[in-house]
Amino acid sequence: MDRVRSIFQPPTFPGAETTRLARLLNTVLRFTVAVLSLALLSLPFVDRALASMILLVGLALPVIGCLALLHRGHVQFVARFLVLVLWAAVSALLATTGGIVNPEAAGLVVVIMAAGLLAGLRASLVFAGLSALSAVAIYVLGANGLLVNLFPISPSVALVVTGVNIVMVTGLLYLALSSLDRALGRAAAYAQELEAERAMLEERVSERTASLEAARQEAEAARREAEAAWRQAEAERESVQAINALNDVMRGEQEVDQLADSTIGYLCRHLGAQSGALFVMDLAHNRLELAGSFARAGDGALASRFEMGEGLVGQAALEKRPITLEEIPDGELTIASALGQHVPRTVLILPLVYENQVVGVIELGTLSRFSPAQLDLLHRAASTVAVAFHSAQTRKRVNELLVRTQQQAEELQAQEEELRAINEELLAQAESLSQHGPGSGTS
Repeated sequence: MDRVRSIFQPPTFPGAETTRLARLLNTVLRFTVAVLSLALLSLPFVDRALASMILLVGLALPVIGCLALLHRGHVQFVARFLVLVLWAAVSALLATTGGIVNPEAAGLVVVIMAAGLLAGLRASLVFAGLSALSAVAIYVLGANGLLVNLFPISPSVALVVTGVNIVMVTGLLYLALSSLDRALGRAAAYAQELEAERAMLEERVSERTASLEAARQEAEAARREAEAAWRQAEAERESVQAINALNDVMRGEQEVDQLADSTIGYLCRHLGAQSGALFVMDLAHNRLELAGSFARAGDGALASRFEMGEGLVGQAALEKRPITLEEIPDGELTIASALGQHVPRTVLILPLVYENQVVGVIELGTLSRFSPAQLDLLHRAASTVAVAFHSAQTRKRVNELLVRTQQQAEELQAQEEELRAINEELLAQAESLSQHGPGSGTS
């Protein structure tokens, strides 16, 4: 019984499509066995029962063989062989039971359906052609009286055959629709899986996109930081070079006026300023005196000295902080050229402070604006310039003191010589008096 049960139990194979076809063939073979069993019930109504039994047994043996081959894995062979046996059996029955007028002719339709269901579309087309050829051949043979009616069909047998055909067609349609329903179910499940996979892929793509965007933003931020660091380093290098060049310009024991002209000229040329002036603190009068200028109008309209707190120059010195103007007051600073005089767009007034004491003030005018790098350079240069002018002023005062000391020494020497001469004259007078004193007069 286990052996028989194993034969009729649906087989299972690694491939899903192979397993599906194997189970479908197993169902068809079992259904065919059931149909043949029903056909055996019609033997009492057939005149040639023995021949009919031999025919049915001859059909049953290939079906049982197909079951055995199916369980051994020959799925495609069994499908084609079963359809071939079914076509041969139907054709043989038509040829031996009265020709094309036999109700078994409907079995050709069953053959075509079975071919499409079990062996695919191409097989159904092949067996449709074979069935058409069989029908035509049987019709031609019957029309020429060449058929031998071995199994005459009585009305009762025709009813049984019709019933068998109906059952087979119904069974095949059921199997086809069941297969279609399962296929649609698998397609729906596969579509759901694809949708879930698509959603998962979209989520992954979104996550990857977000990660890439974050990485891109980090890289962009790093690039901007690197560029900013490079620009800062480049600006620092240029600033150091400019300060070194400025030190070269101010190097040496220059007079205050010469140092002022050299300094303001270098700053204007390096910064692209069109006009500039440098005021130096006059400690004796506590006011700012113009010591050097660059492209400054010389018509006398501009002041050359400022008291503390007077004008923007004096105010910057008083507050010890820079003043920047975007809207220039009339007469504050004028840029002179061969084409006339122009009011600058930006004026920067920068006090020079050394040890919390104002040494001088730089005033620069430009027709554009100073960049942050230029402003940074000016603030750095201010302390260097302040030291230079403090040294120059100190040197000037020392020189003035030396000159004054020398003058005083010369004056003292002259006074000493004058006193010596007076002293010698007094001594001479004393000696003269001593020689012509009262004694000498008596004698």
